[in-house]
Amino acid sequence: KTAGGDPCDIVMSIECGHAPVVKFYAQYLILDKTGLGLNFTGGFSDLMGSSPETLRKSYLSDAEANDRSLKLDMEKEGHEWSLGVDGMSLFFSRDERIAVSIKAHDTKISKEQQQQAGKRISTHWTSMIDVSNVMPETVKTAISVDQYNGTRRFELAYNVTICPSPFSRTRMITFFPRYQIVNLLGQESLYLAQDGALNSEICIPALSYVHFHWENSSLPPKVRLCSESGSWSRGCIQLDKIGVTAMRIPSSTSGKPMIVQAEVRLATMKQDSAVVVTIWSSIEKSNPLYLLKNLSSRTIFCRQKLTEKEPSSDDGFIWTLGSGESIGFGFDDPEKPHVLTWSDTTHSFTSSVEVDAMRSTSATALPDGRRLTAEIKAD
Repeated sequence: KTAGGDPCDIVMSIECGHAPVVKFYAQYLILDKTGLGLNFTGGFSDLMGSSPETLRKSYLSDAEANDRSLKLDMEKEGHEWSLGVDGMSLFFSRDERIAVSIKAHDTKISKEQQQQAGKRISTHWTSMIDVSNVMPETVKTAISVDQYNGTRRFELAYNVTICPSPFSRTRMITFFPRYQIVNLLGQESLYLAQDGALNSEICIPALSYVHFHWENSSLPPKVRLCSESGSWSRGCIQLDKIGVTAMRIPSSTSGKPMIVQAEVRLATMKQDSAVVVTIWSSIEKSNPLYLLKNLSSRTIFCRQKLTEKEPSSDDGFIWTLGSGESIGFGFDDPEKPHVLTWSDTTHSFTSSVEVDAMRSTSATALPDGRRLTAEIKAD
């Protein structure tokens, strides 16, 4: 028996020879990198899948954490991995399958309140996962689990590999958070929330990251951003769609718009997630995705075309470019058509150009007979 749940079976093998060798090893070693606290089972005793036959954990119960003999064992170097602590646990399944649920502390309350109330977030069990086959280290399979009697959804990922020699008989199941969001804005903290659930905002300090899960499983997988001194962005970032975009975030302390670039990509083998969302500032010195340049002698006004109707005060931010000026550009709503309307007056945005169509152009006639032309090209 080890800490972190019910007793765990181990495997014994005997190798014949002049000196027979008896080896004891675990079928699986589980490494939990989600930071949530996971429960594991190899099967259920009821048809509803609610009563696990055996229960293993990647965390210690309150009683185990306060057990003096267990604390003494944990002080012995190299023993903590077999005791089911620090996200590590041994596991056995005759069918080589595993189901997962979460017993997580509620992150919306302080650690002191968590200890006093003992409040944890409980979820349903996942369906049974086949862990019989070893996977490439670069492959991380996504799974999700919904909160019990709640709206939250936790997105996870896992892979199955072979432990390093001399433990190669044991397979390691590693669980990750699916989404890791990185703030590279320098000195600026960033707030993030699921679209439609803005009261669930989380703060990402400058040059740090957070693991993200959904507040409401019925809402689309999109997030909105907010700066420390501004309001929520009009547009969203869709986390289940790989790509990069530039977006404007309202800012109340500066006359200039705050432009960020966001890239959604698959994580590398060394990153502890399946998807990484990187957010950084879009400035001219850092090779912005979009750059507005005014090479004319007139002041130019631009805005994203958000509707087919006549422009109104609610149709997005107006960009003002003086003669010879260049500024980084971001969409008010990246999910709307990437069409830029422009004019040399603020009253009529009659000309438009498709931002993502290279070499696309549009022109407007001036009162003196000359023409102003807009062109999309690589810089």
